[in-house]
Amino acid sequence: MLDPVAVELCPEQIGNGATSRVFKGKFCESGKVVREVACKEFMVSITPKHKIRLMKEIRCLKLLRHPNILSHFGVDFNRSLLVTALLEKKIEIDGAVINIHNARELLDTHEFKTISWSTRIKIMHGVTSGLSFLHAKNIVHCDLKAANVFVGDDGEDGLLVKLGDFGTALFDFAQFSVSVMPAATNTDNSVMCTAAYTAPELLERGAKPSFESDVYSLAMVMIEFSLPSRSTPWEGEVANSSIISDFVRRGERPSVSIEDLSGLKSEMASQWIRLLRECWEQNPTKRPTSAEAASKMSSLYSEEFSVKYKSFQEWKIQNQDVLFISLNTHQGMTIEVVDELVCGFASKNETMSSELNLDLTENLYQNDGSNACVYLCSKIADELIDSSLLCGQDNHIIVKRVSEDTIRKLPKRINSSRSIRELTDVDQAIQVMNQNEVICNKYNTTELLEKQSSKTLHEKHCYLKRALTCLEQSVNTDGKAFAIYLCRPLAILVGVLRSSFIIVDTHKVPEEAGGTQYGLIVQFTFDTDKKETVIDNIVEWISIRMRASIQNYSTSLHSLVLLQVIKKSGTDIFEFDISDVDDEELLNASLEAERNEGYLPSVVNDHSEQQQVSGQCFEVDEPTMKCLNASVDIKGSECSPSPKLNIGKNHIGEQSEIQQISSPSENITVNDKDNTIHLTNYILPKDLPDVKHDDSIVWKGHLTRFGLNSLNDFQMYAIQSVQLGRDTIVVQATGSGKSLCFQLPSLFDRQKFVVVVTPTISLINSQIEELKKLNIDAIALGRSAGQDAQRNDDRLFYNNGTSPLPSLVFMTPEHFVNRVCYSLEENKESIKLLVLDEVHKMFDRNSNFRSCYDFFKGIKERFPCVPVMALTATLSKGQLQSLCVDYLRNPVLIKSSINRSNIKLNIKSYVHTKKSKSSADGNSSSKEGIWCACATDIKNITGDEYAIVFMDFRSDVELMTSSLRLQIGEENVKPYYGSGMTHDVKKKNDTDFRAKEFQVLVATESYEVGTHNPHVDNIFRVGCMRNLSVIIQEFGRAGRSGNSADGFLLINESKDDQRLAFGLNAVQRMKRNS
Repeated sequence: MLDPVAVELCPEQIGNGATSRVFKGKFCESGKVVREVACKEFMVSITPKHKIRLMKEIRCLKLLRHPNILSHFGVDFNRSLLVTALLEKKIEIDGAVINIHNARELLDTHEFKTISWSTRIKIMHGVTSGLSFLHAKNIVHCDLKAANVFVGDDGEDGLLVKLGDFGTALFDFAQFSVSVMPAATNTDNSVMCTAAYTAPELLERGAKPSFESDVYSLAMVMIEFSLPSRSTPWEGEVANSSIISDFVRRGERPSVSIEDLSGLKSEMASQWIRLLRECWEQNPTKRPTSAEAASKMSSLYSEEFSVKYKSFQEWKIQNQDVLFISLNTHQGMTIEVVDELVCGFASKNETMSSELNLDLTENLYQNDGSNACVYLCSKIADELIDSSLLCGQDNHIIVKRVSEDTIRKLPKRINSSRSIRELTDVDQAIQVMNQNEVICNKYNTTELLEKQSSKTLHEKHCYLKRALTCLEQSVNTDGKAFAIYLCRPLAILVGVLRSSFIIVDTHKVPEEAGGTQYGLIVQFTFDTDKKETVIDNIVEWISIRMRASIQNYSTSLHSLVLLQVIKKSGTDIFEFDISDVDDEELLNASLEAERNEGYLPSVVNDHSEQQQVSGQCFEVDEPTMKCLNASVDIKGSECSPSPKLNIGKNHIGEQSEIQQISSPSENITVNDKDNTIHLTNYILPKDLPDVKHDDSIVWKGHLTRFGLNSLNDFQMYAIQSVQLGRDTIVVQATGSGKSLCFQLPSLFDRQKFVVVVTPTISLINSQIEELKKLNIDAIALGRSAGQDAQRNDDRLFYNNGTSPLPSLVFMTPEHFVNRVCYSLEENKESIKLLVLDEVHKMFDRNSNFRSCYDFFKGIKERFPCVPVMALTATLSKGQLQSLCVDYLRNPVLIKSSINRSNIKLNIKSYVHTKKSKSSADGNSSSKEGIWCACATDIKNITGDEYAIVFMDFRSDVELMTSSLRLQIGEENVKPYYGSGMTHDVKKKNDTDFRAKEFQVLVATESYEVGTHNPHVDNIFRVGCMRNLSVIIQEFGRAGRSGNSADGFLLINESKDDQRLAFGLNAVQRMKRNS
């Protein structure tokens, strides 16, 4: 949404329609740059529903960056203005200067001033490039015509071409029309495009626009450029739109032939007509893709403007000293071998045995290197970086051996962890190989290209040359530097080894690039004074190589990613993210821990004996309620309220009233067979000295950084405990403001920092994002820091006083234990506080799952003078005992009700459709139907509000996501689960959901920890929870803005009977002990 002050509307009108007008305007971008813009003024009211959809679409459009796509700046809803870039071209006709804005207006000047074929081809080259880009982003334009091709003056070649007017563009979510010129839309979202440009398949009732229908419209635009004297493609032949539709249904097309293309070379005219007719094919499946059309138009453009590409033979004559070494394999060799064997059986009409077929299938799955080029390049670079043998003239021999071994062996180690059908990015490949302990080093990645897109091959060469110069300047002390060059679907390794460049291509390199149908190594030797020439030659060869396999290389996005080794510290064990773990493994680990302990969470729920369920009250017997309300099981003692410390009205968290903190007994009762042991190993807040008046004033001063003016009582106690150097346990409701207990003390002393150990990388990232918004200096170490990992590590441990210490340092437990514990011990005098956030996850595991948490049992010996704070919303009696005895030193226990009075618990049964026979056979629609009824209930309950749906397993999450998408829209529902979803996708889905980009998130338990979504007021748990801790954590995601919220427990008696029995037995055990 744009600030109205930033947009100045000018009186000059440059267009109008039935529902809108277009004016010139001025836009002050970022308070600095003032640019001319086009302002479309809607003359119809925008409903709230359309406003939300419009905001979604504008956010998407603003992210589109391409030389041939019109830039969108935003919407001013106060004046109903859509603001886009302004393109304007001045044309002089008979001494008069006129301004034109689109290709249709330009073509209308043809009878007065002939438009050359060079100009027409240049415009169509831009149109096809822009359309190909849109389709690559899964966007259907839906209203492609010459009037929506914007043209303007350009200082370089005299013409800018940008595709715009996404009036009825279909993104991957349902949306509202935002065309610069209005377009009509059916009530069923079927688009009514201009009849002359409408594909035959769209004339059928209920038909939806597609990439293919856009390509048909492209043919009609080509007719406009073929016959510029016509105002529309059918002008002079058919005037009535209904007749045009009838003609199109019968396969009739506007009359155009080579003879009409006067002024265009014969060969080029044939290519033009051939492409036009391919694009208007009656059968959509026979039309070329937009990428294929762009490639063919690019060939016409190259021929018209005499762009001559150097062949490999010409290049080789000028580069006789470049060494080419063929590998004896390539990444697709396994498929070739299997194909050859299968074809051998087929040629002999023989049937392959089931055993051989199974062996081949297994071999193919294990050894197939398809789309593994990024993994292969990363692994080869990792091996070469660690090699001590690369120091002589025969480096290529070592590189050849390493490359061949990697191509043969690596797929078997990574195929189970990657999608064979997709090309991954560098960060994801490194992450997967680190997790599988495939590579030796941790890496930061840096993009070396200043710009990844380009209009011309010359522009691409310039940027690549500068990037390769940066690569050569990035060598380490061994004279090595490696980067991965990507231009989908290819990736190659480019390295510097002292005085030579090495390129490793693991693909089947064609002869026109110097290959022999195997992988290839190319070595360029350079002297200092000839370095620039060598880099030019490298750029030329890379261009030859890419053009041999990528038709539209000159305008394709490319990337050069530098790999930089991160300094190691501690043992070489790799970092872990709980959200990367398989959901079933996580569930089994948790259930095993519960069986060993008889787990029920700490639940303090004042004295209510009734709970609201499905809108009705149900009675809970007093002993059961006593068990559910007990914060810690205490024998023979009473809970008395602790004194309150008042600074002012409470403004932190989601609860409007401060609840008194119950002071439990200092004795933890532990039943060990027949023996009862009483341990006095924690103290209560009442035993702390009062907060000094001067201290409270200082704290309130720092509190203003958070936009607050008072603290909750529990926050006061926790901060006082930290200031006294005491270990602390904080057990408080979800969303109550527990994080402030360590965030505020981090500001008290600039010479010290707070270390926060957090179980998930997603939670680390979200906390740092929020802190940075408050200008609080917080950093992460390890994988969660991304490209800043090395810089953050240096800042903390190799500072030498050159820059201030951060206030907070976040990391996972694995990174703490395996990477930085030793370094932190050496600098423990600089640590103000060590925080174990979401500490219940320390116990939510078995002996083989996240075993690094056991290391923290020795934390009090390793950091004797550093106070430790443990925070959670759920903690069992046994877990509290373990914390006090094994991890902490006589801590202060600050615990109060975890009750969230604004959340109502609702219990409802759901229907789980049994799998049909077709479902068992793999029918996806039948599988989705399993959750169809349940999805309908969720949709009806949720309405237009935001919601999170929690389920146990990834398979159910995927099926529920599909079912809900059928109910409320494809892009209104997204999943979140552990193993099988990349870190980038999880981060994007989490970020988009917090930004209200979609309505419903379907997630496994991996999403529950610490996530903060204030806009969510509905939480669904499908299936009986495995314990009360889970339901407290999951339902605690609701109502965090203070609004009334609902938690819906959806259970199925037959499916959830075992868990229901497990839960009831646990409650009965607590009743007997109470």
